[in-house]
Amino acid sequence: MMNYHELTMNEPRDSPQRRKQFLVITSIMAIMAGHALLTAGVLATLTIDEGTFPGGEFVYKFMMKDYAASTGTLRTVASDLGIAEEGGGNLIIADEGVPLDTADLLFSILLDDGSLVPGGKTRFASGVLLAKSSEGGKMKKRLLEVNKDIKEDNVGTHSTDAKYEIGSLPKVNAAVASHPFTAGGGAAIFQSFKI
Repeated sequence: MMNYHELTMNEPRDSPQRRKQFLVITSIMAIMAGHALLTAGVLATLTIDEGTFPGGEFVYKFMMKDYAASTGTLRTVASDLGIAEEGGGNLIIADEGVPLDTADLLFSILLDDGSLVPGGKTRFASGVLLAKSSEGGKMKKRLLEVNKDIKEDNVGTHSTDAKYEIGSLPKVNAAVASHPFTAGGGAAIFQSFKI
C-alpha cells in the first residue's frame, strides 16, 4: 500500500501543488475557527441592565469548579427535569415535545470573585428558580428524586455527582447580564470573561 508521503516524495518541496494544498487546508481551518468563534459569541456585545431578581425557592447543585462549568451544571439540571436540547439549541420538554423558555427558570449564582480566587476553586450554585414556574412543585419533586440515585459518600467533580439542595433567594435589585450563546465550551469561556 502507498501512503501520502510515499506518493509525494519525488515532488519538490516548494511545488505549486503543495502551496495550493497548504492554502486550501489553511483556509478551511480558518473558516471553521471563525465560525466556532462567531457561534460562541466573540463579537456579541454583553448587555448589562438594571433589573429585579424575583427571588423564591431555589433548587440547586452547589459546585466548586471553574465558572465555565456552571453551563454544564445547568445542562445537568435541565436533563434531570426532562428538558432536552434540540439541534438548534432550543430547549423542549422531552416527554411532551413542548418548547420551553428557560431564560427566567434556570440560574447560576456565582459566589466568588474570579480575579481573586484561583481557577477551579470558585464556587457557584446552578439550579431552577421555582417561583417563575407554574410547575414548581413537580419540578422540585423530580429533582429531589434524583438525590436517591446519588450515593451519600459520593464526592465527585462532575455535576451528576452533586446532590440537589433547597434554598430561598430574596427579591433584590440586580444587574442583569445577557449572553445568549450556549454552544459549547467556547461560549462558556467567553461568558465567564465577559461577565
